[in-house]
Amino acid sequence: MAASKVMDYIDYAVVGTCTSFGDLTNATEQLGGCADATRGLFGGGRIGGSNTDIIEYITIQTTGNGTDFGDLTEARRNIASGVQG
Repeated sequence: MAASKVMDYIDYAVVGTCTSFGDLTNATEQLGGCADATRGLFGGGRIGGSNTDIIEYITIQTTGNGTDFGDLTEARRNIASGVQG
């Protein structure tokens, strides 16, 4: 699978339709993600064949591009997130 900047979302009320949400700042592959009802986070991955430490966020309620959220402690890919509770 090729790296991509594109983020889509699915409106479950409309069967079979994906709509553009926005773009990440870089074409990235093998990144991890997590979300709650307010914010989605994406981190790590590979950009141009190298691991990255970039973290970006989106606001769930509004479409738009990813925004810088800081950095991981080291560049890595294929990271996973969990939910505690």
